[in-house]
Amino acid sequence: VVNGYVVAIVAGSSIDRSSTRGATDFQSGVFQIFDTVSMTNEIAAAKEKADYVVAYVHWGVESTTNLTSGQKSMGKAFVDAGADVVIGMHSHCMQGLEYYKGKLIAYSLGNFVFSSYDLTCGMLKFSIDKDGNIKNVFYPMMQRDNFTYINSGENGKTQFESLRSLSINAEISDDYIVTESK
Repeated sequence: VVNGYVVAIVAGSSIDRSSTRGATDFQSGVFQIFDTVSMTNEIAAAKEKADYVVAYVHWGVESTTNLTSGQKSMGKAFVDAGADVVIGMHSHCMQGLEYYKGKLIAYSLGNFVFSSYDLTCGMLKFSIDKDGNIKNVFYPMMQRDNFTYINSGENGKTQFESLRSLSINAEISDDYIVTESK
């Protein structure tokens, strides 16, 4: 509950059908979403009980900033089903941001903690004020030597410019606020 509003989180993975065990009624595993139907059904069910729904998705292709057609279509389907924000990961690098019907889709925030490689990544702060307004704030981060910290100075500016160039109708201000382009 945030400022009196109920927030639901629905998470699923569309990666690695063969080696990642899917959850069933009788075994633990991950919520596998190799089509949009199962995840959109869960989002719609969550939206009936919650004021806001966050969809968290493991998807895309590793080591590329290029989006797959599946990411684009799934992200929009999740918003259509009731998600108020879609947050993706898996590519091990940042991918763009997009607004669809006024809702933010963050295709990949990169690796927040993963390995000893030097990688840029990001942190998205999704907040709801007392009037129910959503505010999205993106923090540029750097992962280096198994530590993650805010990426500031020239490196942070370069990271912002890179993410801005990858984004579709989303703007990131110099004070980190993400808004829809008008």
